[in-house]
Amino acid sequence: SSGINAEYGHTIGEEYRTDVMVMDMQFMQAYWFYICLMPVNWPDVSFPGLYKPGRASEYPFYNLKTFLDHNYHRFPVYMCVSVPDAEDSIEGVYEAWPFGMCKKFVRLSDNPDPLKHLDNDMPWIDLDEYPLPDPDRYEPQTWEYTMMMSMLETYTKPSIFIWGKANHLRDNPSLRKQYYQKAYDMLVSNRKYLFERMESGKLNPNVRYYVSPMEKQ
Repeated sequence: SSGINAEYGHTIGEEYRTDVMVMDMQFMQAYWFYICLMPVNWPDVSFPGLYKPGRASEYPFYNLKTFLDHNYHRFPVYMCVSVPDAEDSIEGVYEAWPFGMCKKFVRLSDNPDPLKHLDNDMPWIDLDEYPLPDPDRYEPQTWEYTMMMSMLETYTKPSIFIWGKANHLRDNPSLRKQYYQKAYDMLVSNRKYLFERMESGKLNPNVRYYVSPMEKQ
C-alpha cells in the first residue's frame, strides 16, 4: 500500500480483517518504521534491511524482489498501488497479477496458470453492493472520481492482462487461442454487466465506463 491507505486500514479497518497485514511502502523507507512500527504490527514479516525501490539488494538495503524472496513462502503478498517504475528487480522472477482493486504477486518459477487465477482466485466487486459515484458530480482530481475509476479497472484489467499473455504465446497457438477467447468472453460478460446497471439506473448511461483490451494495444 502507499500514503494514507495503510494508516486508514490499520485504524478504520482494524478488527475487520485481522488476518490481513497492511503496510506502507513509503514508511518502509524510513528507519523509524523498523524501530517503532515493525515489532508491534508485523512481527511475522521479514524485513531484510531498509527498503529502497530499485536499489541493489545489498545490506542495509533491500528491494522488492528481496522482500518477496523472504516472505512469499509465508503468506500471499499483494500491492494496492502500481509497482514503482524504479523497481525492476522482480522482472523475470515475480509478476503482479490483477486481483480486485489490487495486484497479487506470483512467482514465475511455480508456473502459475493465468486462466486458473482468473477463474478461481480473482475477486470481483459487486456494483449492486458497492455503487459507483456519479462521475457527473465529481471532477477528475477528486477522491470520489479516483475511487470510481479504480473500481471500474477491476472489470478492465483482467481482460487486458490475459490479452497481453496471449500476445506473448507465439510458440503455443492452442493456448494462445484459449487466452484470446478468455479475454473476449470477459469483455462481453463485463460489458453486459455494466450495461445492465446503466439500464437499471445504477450507472450513468452517458458515461463510457469500459475500455476493451484491444483498445489498449
